[in-house]
Amino acid sequence: MHNLLRTFSRARTRIRSGLFGSSPLRTMTRAKSPRSWRQLAAGIAAIATVVSGPIAQDQAPIPDPAQAQVQAEVQAQAPAQSDYSGTEVTTGVEVSSQINGDMTAAAIGQSTTYAQAITKLNALTVKGRAPKTGYSREQFGQAWADRDRNGCDTRNDILRRDLTALTFRAKTKGCVVSTGTLKDPYTGKTINFVRGPESARVQIDHMVALSDAWQKGAQQLNASQRANLANDPLNLRAVDGTENGKKSDGDAATWLPPQKSYRCQYVTAQVDVKTKYGLWVTSAEKDAIARILGSCSGQIPQIKAVPKVNGSDSGLKITAAPASGTGTADTTKAGTSKAGSSKAGSGKAESGPKKPISKDDCPDNAPIKGNRGSNGWIYHMPDGRYYGVTDPEECFVTSDDAERAGYRASKA
Repeated sequence: MHNLLRTFSRARTRIRSGLFGSSPLRTMTRAKSPRSWRQLAAGIAAIATVVSGPIAQDQAPIPDPAQAQVQAEVQAQAPAQSDYSGTEVTTGVEVSSQINGDMTAAAIGQSTTYAQAITKLNALTVKGRAPKTGYSREQFGQAWADRDRNGCDTRNDILRRDLTALTFRAKTKGCVVSTGTLKDPYTGKTINFVRGPESARVQIDHMVALSDAWQKGAQQLNASQRANLANDPLNLRAVDGTENGKKSDGDAATWLPPQKSYRCQYVTAQVDVKTKYGLWVTSAEKDAIARILGSCSGQIPQIKAVPKVNGSDSGLKITAAPASGTGTADTTKAGTSKAGSSKAGSGKAESGPKKPISKDDCPDNAPIKGNRGSNGWIYHMPDGRYYGVTDPEECFVTSDDAERAGYRASKA
């Protein structure tokens, strides 16, 4: 570089000394010395080389500090972006092809103490909600996709994790839960789950609602990261369907579980998820979480790992799938309530068609999708094969409601 600058200096001296005449532009055309031309060209090239770097840097867009923080947190804490194929290492934690399976809660971002949760909360960015513009459930990928590639959809993964006294649908190798018992963390009630028209009595709640996430940073995540957020066991709990409907897309400033003893764990889960995926909190939300965590102490109960799929029906309690539209389940377990019982429902006030809350999503308290397609009027249950790709025109609380409205059950 020093030699190039010296070459340019010599060429400049020649111009000033009149070697090319009084007018450089005019005399350059008359210059007979190829060497002079080469020296001048080399000098110009040298200067261009020296200044081009800084100019390019000056013209580069200035990064938004908030965006930079989100990206840094996501890269440091979110699962690797390969759709979980193969084994990758992220921040010193080995992430296998499963985001649940055998992974411990600590490996997927759960705090172990409330002091740690408070530290995480204080590190979160605080700012207002972004517009909800552009939000839809499909922004977070197919509903309940098998992101961990364990052969079972996410909804059944969480049912298998959070329910007890399980029975399974035949020929699903221990994936599809037919019946079970939930000790609901939101209310403290015991709920008997029976797959069928009343499946919605037990729902899988996103601790950080997807709409809330969208308005607080998830718009800046890529599609794979948003799908991970929607299916991450850290962000999911099986809960009472009625309370989940009341929560809707609220944050800690607008809704808390009625069972006060669970609130410490509830807000900690929200802090963990928002930390893991680089989401922010509003001022009111942070204040609400801080008030609760201020009264919490000790170790945090760790969420269980999702059990592995059995691989066959051998050794499992099997329940025959109910006939379409019958609303009953032929179970081998004694004392299990039958789906479709009038006592199991949530009352006549909730029956009848409901409006979809988005292009592809139904409200939590009426999750059954009714679609009028080329094959007729068909309704899809939340555990159905085509549920995640169906755009509802009407939503229903029970299958009986859907059939009274003229729909028939999907065959898949």
